[in-house]
Amino acid sequence: MPTQLMGLHVPTFQFTKEFSKINSDKLEAPLQKMHNEYRSSALDWIIDKKEEELLQFEKWLTLESWYPRLIGDLGQVHDKVARRHRLPVLEKDNDGKEQITGWCTAPQVSILYDQILCDLPELCFRILAIEQAKATAVAAKEEAKKKAKDTADATPERRQKDLVDTAIRKRLKELSVTVCLSDYPPSSHSSLIALAGQRVAQQGESSCCKRKRDEERRLPVEKDGL
Repeated sequence: MPTQLMGLHVPTFQFTKEFSKINSDKLEAPLQKMHNEYRSSALDWIIDKKEEELLQFEKWLTLESWYPRLIGDLGQVHDKVARRHRLPVLEKDNDGKEQITGWCTAPQVSILYDQILCDLPELCFRILAIEQAKATAVAAKEEAKKKAKDTADATPERRQKDLVDTAIRKRLKELSVTVCLSDYPPSSHSSLIALAGQRVAQQGESSCCKRKRDEERRLPVEKDGL
């Protein structure tokens, strides 16, 4: 059952204790039955509509559905192009002079239109094949990614590695050291913790020495003041 219907719960209503005690079977069971019947009928309706949607898309992808509309669109484009590529029709008059007696569409435009009209079904089928291949590749990639993740999460080695990484990050955080564990092999993780401890110890010794030097510098000033 889809999540949209799984998230529906049986509504609850408050009744008095005395009334609920003598009518418990009449209050809960009928409401639960109506709730189940609604979810079942809603699921059947959704399945029917999804099948209808799939059939509609399959109908839209048939040659009989889209080819006539493309022919009409192609004809409109041809008319616009033909109006911009017209040639004069010249004829000689009685004196032998050429005169423009009309206009005609350039023959190159008509030849190109006939060629596109002939190749249009093949071009459209290739576009559909490309889009289908793209959709299939995306679906296969997502499925492979999901399977790889499920396989990796299911292996004991992966679970053990996650536990070790979590423990190491927690320890490094306590030592106030930021390290990207993925940049180091697992065999060097213990060395990282030791190195982090040494750095913290050195920082502590450095701070201690600095405080000691500051105190020694203040001693002569205090003695002179006395």
